[in-house]
Amino acid sequence: MRKIFTLSFLLVSLVALAGPFTPGNIVVVRVGNGTAALSNAAAPVFLEEYTIGGGLVQTIAMPTSPSSVAGTNRALIMTGNSTSEGSLNLSSNRMFLTLTGYNATPGTVSINGTLSSAVNRIVGLVSSAGDINTTTALDADFSGSSIRGAYTIDGTTLWVAGTGSSGTTAGVRYTTVGGTSSVQLATPPTNIRTVGIYNGQLYMATASSPYIGISSVGTGMPTTTGQTVTILPGFTGGTTGPSPYGFEINPGPGNIMYVADDRPFASGGGIQKWVLAAGTWSLAYTLNMGTSIYGARGITVDWRGPNPIIYATTAEPTGTVNNLVIVTDNGSTASSTAATLITAGTNTVFRGVAFAPGTPTLPVSILSFDAQKSNGKNELVWKVAQETDFNYYEVERSNDGRTYSSIGKVNAVNNSTYTFTDAKPASLNYYRIKLVDKNGKFNFTKVVVVVNKDNGFEVGNVYPTFTKDIINVEVYAAANTKVQYTINSLSGQKMMSKSAVVSQFAKQTFDISSLAAGMYMLQVSGSGGQQTIKVIKQ
Repeated sequence: MRKIFTLSFLLVSLVALAGPFTPGNIVVVRVGNGTAALSNAAAPVFLEEYTIGGGLVQTIAMPTSPSSVAGTNRALIMTGNSTSEGSLNLSSNRMFLTLTGYNATPGTVSINGTLSSAVNRIVGLVSSAGDINTTTALDADFSGSSIRGAYTIDGTTLWVAGTGSSGTTAGVRYTTVGGTSSVQLATPPTNIRTVGIYNGQLYMATASSPYIGISSVGTGMPTTTGQTVTILPGFTGGTTGPSPYGFEINPGPGNIMYVADDRPFASGGGIQKWVLAAGTWSLAYTLNMGTSIYGARGITVDWRGPNPIIYATTAEPTGTVNNLVIVTDNGSTASSTAATLITAGTNTVFRGVAFAPGTPTLPVSILSFDAQKSNGKNELVWKVAQETDFNYYEVERSNDGRTYSSIGKVNAVNNSTYTFTDAKPASLNYYRIKLVDKNGKFNFTKVVVVVNKDNGFEVGNVYPTFTKDIINVEVYAAANTKVQYTINSLSGQKMMSKSAVVSQFAKQTFDISSLAAGMYMLQVSGSGGQQTIKVIKQ
């Protein structure tokens, strides 16, 4: 009893002292507090921060008190013995960690079999300061089964993975922080283990035939339904065999990928190294897990040196302790043996692993960024200072403020002012600059908007389109443009309407909580024409 009391006191003390993360450290998901054997019952979840030498820095406890109040943090617990739960990802801007779980009390049995309407599926966001946000509570998705992982690029967008008893509530999905619903991006497959975004492209891992391996989802970072899932050339898809979990692709060239496979090493499990050549991925070799005979599930990679350094969690069966290991890829299996950094305690398990978040310090300072229309083109100008050892500026454009794609690259040449011309702009253009240094680290500038219309309007963003109550409508327009907003039933009956005079930008909000559940048509009209968007009232 004395040992258990001491452990509990230590955990409480560490939570009380939780503070900012230290960039460069390692963070691992620990499930269980060591007092009870892991089972299909819900268990508490902790984020443990370690130095790269294995020294414990701090332990952060995820909330364990369920809530149903909108805008407040929910509980985030996980199934004790579910090997597919617990993915951990560092955001593209390296400022946030994402993980997923359930809004329930520890000890709840068969937690991943509950209906999400009763036990919301939760996406957790943890900032570089150690602040926890678990307000994203999905009340219809991943129902009757597991939510497994999530990825964000900037702390607002969320791509979520899992499975469900209904295919329409499962798969790879998109939402935003604080949301209660999500959009299914593609089907099939609907049984997804984890997701990641590398070099601006969304990928997923699954062991569902015929997509066994790693696949791309749509083009870029999609946010709408109807996307196509394409298994990467070289991954067989197959019906049995590989068992992929976490994965990472190197920044820049995008020609090396490490995949965690949880089969025993003798059966092909471990840390697989895949190499892209002539458009096809091939398995170069598989790194072992040190003293463990099992494979890997969580994985993160330090790409900065000539030889990548990989951190992974091993895949021992439930009821036995597993490890956090480190291995430097020296070019072959024989010369790259993993060493154990940390062993999980009794009645606990390590799952996902990622580098600690921070505020990226890039060797450049952005003084200003602006864009203006000129003779049918858009001229972008940004001013910089302290540009040292910097690589390039990538210009990205979006038509809706959510999904961006690259339209050009400007190499860093120690100038104080850079320009870029968008020769073929759309009616509505969101611009941002991706700042990339020579180590592959990156950040983004602010977003600027240009409306390429002398009259009329353009609908920029409507969100959420699947909601119980509030719909926000963003409109960009030339000066003094009268805009009419109408919500109609599918039979054409007018349910709500508003009008406004818009100059450059305006946001209208509709509360449709009084409407019956079903599909409606949001119609925005004015001198520039008419646009119609489907919205669904839950």
